[in-house]
Amino acid sequence: MRQPLHKLHVFVAPAAAGLALSAAPAFAGLTTIADSGGEASHLEIFDATYGGGFVADGAGFISASVSVERIDDEEDIAFGFGSFSARSIARFAKLDQSFGYIDAGGDFQGLFEETGRNFNVTGSVGTTVLDTPVTFARLGTGGIVSSDPAANSDGRDHLITYKVTTGLDDPFYVLFFEDLFGTAADDDFQDLVVEVRPVSMVPTPAAAGLGLALMGALTLRRRRDA
Repeated sequence: MRQPLHKLHVFVAPAAAGLALSAAPAFAGLTTIADSGGEASHLEIFDATYGGGFVADGAGFISASVSVERIDDEEDIAFGFGSFSARSIARFAKLDQSFGYIDAGGDFQGLFEETGRNFNVTGSVGTTVLDTPVTFARLGTGGIVSSDPAANSDGRDHLITYKVTTGLDDPFYVLFFEDLFGTAADDDFQDLVVEVRPVSMVPTPAAAGLGLALMGALTLRRRRDA
């Protein structure tokens, strides 16, 4: 069930963009991730979630079977897929955390509330169909943070995104949110961590049958008109 609407006071409609992160070192054009201060790092979160054995690889990570590429911070403002599922995988924050998106009117639409702490977390949503592009957001104590920095009250980037490729299924994305604003933020970007998987929409058997029937009718009509 969607949560009540919350108005995002500043909203700049983003252009469609592609969707990728970094360990603590800074890389050109990428938002710097601060040390996690004893909490799990991004590498450790991938280790715990996707099988272990990860090492740093440029701005991302790699293991024997999984490749993790950090998305350029100018390319995770809006996501160019309209169908997706999502699940919570980690939360290293005391504040409430809800995951959702910003609609065309600038309102936060909640998809799920994350419960639990560290890796013992719950919260998910099944296949969700939206108009593209999708601007993801976090709501909780302190307010709303959006994947669009221009929409955030401090004008800062609050989202780090990685593209994950396993070779066994289609690539998916892991979103790392920073939940506080300005100097209050610790910039470790693991307050809310969500896996988002694009979904290919496959016609149901009934819909497929209807499509074939329509194609047959069109073919028959063309033959009659010839």
